[in-house]
Amino acid sequence: MRILRDPRVVFVSGFLLVALQVLDAQQAPAAGQTPAGSSGQPAPASPAAAAPSQPAITIGVTDVLRDFDSAWQTIKDNFVDPKTYGVDWDALKTQYRPQVAAAPDPASAYKLFAEMLDKLKSPNTGVTPPWAKAAAADANSSLNEPLLQYGGVGMLLQPLQSGDVFVLQVFKGTPADKAGVLVGDVITGVDDWRVAGDDAMNQVTQRVRGVVGTVVKLTLRDPEGKERTLEMPRAQIDLRPSVDYRTVSGTIGYMRLPALSKDLVDAASKALPSLLSTNGLVLDLRSVSSGTLDQMIVVAQWFLGAASMGGLVGHQGGEAFPFNQNAVAAYQRPMVVLTNSNTYGIAEILAWILRDYKRAGIVGQKSAGQFEVADEVTLPSGGLLDYAVGRFVTAQGDLMPLEGLTPDVSVDPPDLATLRAGRDIVIEKAVDTLRSNPRW
Repeated sequence: MRILRDPRVVFVSGFLLVALQVLDAQQAPAAGQTPAGSSGQPAPASPAAAAPSQPAITIGVTDVLRDFDSAWQTIKDNFVDPKTYGVDWDALKTQYRPQVAAAPDPASAYKLFAEMLDKLKSPNTGVTPPWAKAAAADANSSLNEPLLQYGGVGMLLQPLQSGDVFVLQVFKGTPADKAGVLVGDVITGVDDWRVAGDDAMNQVTQRVRGVVGTVVKLTLRDPEGKERTLEMPRAQIDLRPSVDYRTVSGTIGYMRLPALSKDLVDAASKALPSLLSTNGLVLDLRSVSSGTLDQMIVVAQWFLGAASMGGLVGHQGGEAFPFNQNAVAAYQRPMVVLTNSNTYGIAEILAWILRDYKRAGIVGQKSAGQFEVADEVTLPSGGLLDYAVGRFVTAQGDLMPLEGLTPDVSVDPPDLATLRAGRDIVIEKAVDTLRSNPRW
């Protein structure tokens, strides 16, 4: 079984995706967005950064060298691009193998090993030492479990570049809502702990969650810099993602699919007729990271009809995605797609396809760039090698960019005061764009 590093798309031999992907909680919060008090964990570190300085399992440098040789040959024989993305793979072996052999300890050897793999600049290729494998498996397991209920206060959090953690959303009727927590509040303290450090997001989440009925105290800073303290009981938070659709600014339709899963796509298909008379449509894929290939194609065909959806290429060639050759586009008026840095994988493919056919422009921020599919193999010492075996391509055969989709109209993330005011400047820009440039 082959998996996307995201790790939500399952890929099987023959370059066909199976319709399986985990549904995230509440509008699929992706990396950097965590329901406070949830059992979800941040995305695990990349394999290239997984080597701790003090291995818990004792192996020798010679064992790492065997892992190195095995991984090098696997990449040589199976990497998605036979030309290894333009990197001289033979030269890298000549450069790094003596360094690995001369390393003073296994951790140092694995660090060099990972450094060589990083030269491929493949986001889904890396290595996990045997002593870190259990932690990586636990992290992946937590990512694959749908988070629909948890003991907490009912907030969606997101980190700022400054390291601050702010409230992106407050769920209605929850303890946070009743206590007066507001969108745009920065969390500066939980109980007697002051927020600090590189791991602030994870620390806040772990400290806010807890046993239902216990009380947690939050210290909050508003956009004007004033602090206040609120106490609230933890409760059982029940999150059920749903499709959001409505008319905005009078004549423009808006639809948000939290995930491209069958139940949500079915719900959206029932909502779409109410938007058919609008003069333009905003399809919101911000922070959408989960869904299935077949449902992505269903949505694409609402706007494209019978059109090739591209496919996957790998070391031995490629194969096209299947699509309904009798499909008729239901919505044929102008549209734009919204993306941000947490728009991942299957949602990025949808945005790309719609733009590739000049059916929609993209408004917002650059997407994540998860366009590779990876395999995982166990190395001789018990470590794990993840490596790219497939990459998404357009119907014209163009590789989808690993650096992500650059929007046609860029919109900087809003500041906290704008969020507090309840404005969504990305939707506002999308509406303006539809009215000024209705056809792409």
